[in-house]
Amino acid sequence: MDNVYTIEKFKKEVKEIVSDIDKEIVKYIQSPKRFEAAMALPCFVVAKKQGKSPQSVAEELAKKIRKKIKKSSLVADVKASGPYVNFFINYKTFTGCVLNEIIERNEKYGELPDKKEKIMIEFSNPNPCKAMHIGHARTTFLGDSLARIMSFAGYDVIRANYYNDMGKQVAKEVLAYSMWGKGGPTKKPDQWLADLYVKLHKEGDEVIKKADEILFEIEMNKNKKWIEIQKKVVGLALKGFNETYKRLGISFDVEIRESEHRPRGKELVQQALKMGVAFKSNEGTVVADLEKYGMPSCVILRSDGTGVYYTSDLGTTEYKFKKFGLDKSIWVVGEDQKLYFKQLFKILELLGYKWAKNCIHLSYGMVTLKGKKMSSRKGAFITIDEIMDELKELAKKEIEKKNPSLKDKDEVAEKIGIGAFKYAILRIEPNHVVDFNPEAVTRFEGDTGPYLQYTHARASSILRKAEKEIKSKNVKNIYLESEKEKEIIKKLSEFPEVVNKSSEELKPHQIAGYLLELSSLFNEYYHSTKVIGSEKEQERLVLVEAVRIVLRNGLNLLGIDAPEEM
Repeated sequence: MDNVYTIEKFKKEVKEIVSDIDKEIVKYIQSPKRFEAAMALPCFVVAKKQGKSPQSVAEELAKKIRKKIKKSSLVADVKASGPYVNFFINYKTFTGCVLNEIIERNEKYGELPDKKEKIMIEFSNPNPCKAMHIGHARTTFLGDSLARIMSFAGYDVIRANYYNDMGKQVAKEVLAYSMWGKGGPTKKPDQWLADLYVKLHKEGDEVIKKADEILFEIEMNKNKKWIEIQKKVVGLALKGFNETYKRLGISFDVEIRESEHRPRGKELVQQALKMGVAFKSNEGTVVADLEKYGMPSCVILRSDGTGVYYTSDLGTTEYKFKKFGLDKSIWVVGEDQKLYFKQLFKILELLGYKWAKNCIHLSYGMVTLKGKKMSSRKGAFITIDEIMDELKELAKKEIEKKNPSLKDKDEVAEKIGIGAFKYAILRIEPNHVVDFNPEAVTRFEGDTGPYLQYTHARASSILRKAEKEIKSKNVKNIYLESEKEKEIIKKLSEFPEVVNKSSEELKPHQIAGYLLELSSLFNEYYHSTKVIGSEKEQERLVLVEAVRIVLRNGLNLLGIDAPEEM
């Protein structure tokens, strides 16, 4: 099957026509935001070179280009508009081509050719002493969606989850478990462990100091009792996390544990000392010397020989690239760790790893709950599980208003609630703060996940009522004349481009924004245009099916279910 989509063919034709006249000006062609023109050629630079006004150059070029357009072309016409030459789509050929490729490719529409590049996306990374709260939702949803988008865009993606199962926080959890945990979990394991962690922090610094001793004895393999509790604590935490992931429909290809790579990290610390990349401080700590590179130096090994995050991440990163033959590795971690990753990547570069330049930190802003920050130490947070339960109940209320006779309400409410949760996080650009409001995100109107799901369900309902199977046969001959239909067709044609751009820029919110625009266009069309029983019923049903396919494919890239009924 031809992998080049119709919109790409249109743009290629535009460039070929312009190239026939002047190869130098092809690079200035752009995609304008205005619907009227599909492509535009600004004439400012050309006019400056020729010593003419941009308007006169645009008019001259438009006349020359018009003569080059063939009747069978995807380009209908060109017009000079001020300093621009605007290119218009020939919908008599474009419509059938776009609709045909959507119906024919179905769930693969928007998929791009293999790029022969292996990428690991590390995300979620919950701490074994904390239940996943709303803050963890952002790394989890961003990473999952990015993995889906990049796979769809042709990359070989490995989804990884990294567990900090060795460190001061885990040592505190081991201490808390030894004091109060012998009876075992009385609720979901990760939530129960989080309660113990909060309880420990209420005991005061004198009690918590014991965790330093525990950490040393675990890391230096000096106390089997603490090591056994550590394994038990981590195992319980992971059991709880996996229950949450299953409910969210999120999975991983690889699980990496910090404890497995800290020994190699310590070897790399010694290597850094020998190479002059690091030095020993007066206090006995090993410090990476980074000030000459415009960033603060940092401790990469404590004076007692125990490691820090850098120690483990040095060993882990080397393991990732060697074991999996990666071309790139992406860490989906909050913006407060920007400096940390700059330092880590610089140390790896100084150690001589050429792939260090292919280490990418995708940072994101915090998530607040109705304008309030949260703290897991104080217990002032709401877990992902609690949010899912709340959103499910809110979704049920919306279903009662919209469709009280709906079958499988509980199952549909779960899909809507989780869809609302994911979309609320993913629709915001990663570097912006997300303020989460459960009541607002579950509405069936506006910029919400349920609105997109409801649009998909509405399209599915039209097709069920029509009781006609849509096949690709004869679709190529379809022509729909109204401006609303043309606008929808152009928007549908852009989906593969949005997938590609989103994967290149690591921005799932672009998919979310696209789906919102498509849903708005379709709902306007649905309210103003008769489909079933109209003279153009068959053609319009094909359009409805195409919208349904693209909405479903796009929602899937966000990790959101597309219900047939709501």
